[in-house]
Amino acid sequence: MRDRSGGDHYDWHVDIGQQANGSRKLGFTVQLSASADYDGGNLEFLNAAYDPKALRQQGIIVVFPAYFTPRITPVTRGERIAMVGWIHGDSYS
Repeated sequence: MRDRSGGDHYDWHVDIGQQANGSRKLGFTVQLSASADYDGGNLEFLNAAYDPKALRQQGIIVVFPAYFTPRITPVTRGERIAMVGWIHGDSYS
């Protein structure tokens, strides 16, 4: 998502939902950019304990329950590149 100032970001959200998203069990992100290549662009989780600096390390994979609430803060310099995806399973409903 690009905001009006040009910084890419994702607001607070959950990755599980209805229909096609109902089978999502785990979300993951792989940090592909070096931390020094960009400013901002922090992966954050609402109401969870974690080390924010560790989440910026190039090559780290972060796996989390699809019902967690993450966001990516706006990128203010450079480019943050990450791979994201989901592990699916039977629907909860």
